[in-house]
Order: sequence, then C-alpha cells, then structure tokens
Amino acid sequence: MANINVPCNGNAKTHNIPKVRDKITFGTSGNCTFTSFNFVGNPSCFTNRQPPNGGGPKISYDYDSSSIPDPGYEFQYATTGTGVMGNGTGVIKN
Repeated sequence: MANINVPCNGNAKTHNIPKVRDKITFGTSGNCTFTSFNFVGNPSCFTNRQPPNGGGPKISYDYDSSSIPDPGYEFQYATTGTGVMGNGTGVIKN
C-alpha cells in the first residue's frame, strides 16, 4: 500500500508511485482532515475511492497499474483542523 502524506496548508508537490497494482492512500500530518479530495478529470486508473465522497482523515483509491502520462495527474484537496485550513493541489506520476 502506497501512502502519500500531504501538507494541511496546501502545496502537495509531485509524488511518484510505481507502476504496480496497489491501493494509494492520501493522508495528512494528523493536524487536519480532508473536507474534500479529487483527481482533476477523474482518471480511469484510480477507482474505488474510500470514502466514496466527502472527506475524512484519509482518502484511498485502487490504482490499476496503468501508465500515468506526463505531466501526471493533478489532484485537489481542502482541509480543516485545529487552527489549520488549506486548499491544495499536487501531482501524481510514475
């Protein structure tokens, strides 16, 4: 299982994942939770989002091992927590 931690206050930068079938879990430092999370354009290689909608402490997807084209797939998220709020973007690549 691949774990990708993103900052509560924004810029998640670029994350590389291997081209293997896996569950990809996005989380934060624990000082905030996701209020929303999604991939721009809903790429078909990421399915079975858990939870199916909304937010929470972690968001996971099943990855089918398809090649991710350059420049990668962008994701967007919003967080809330104790004194921390953020809207962020990042990119996932092989």
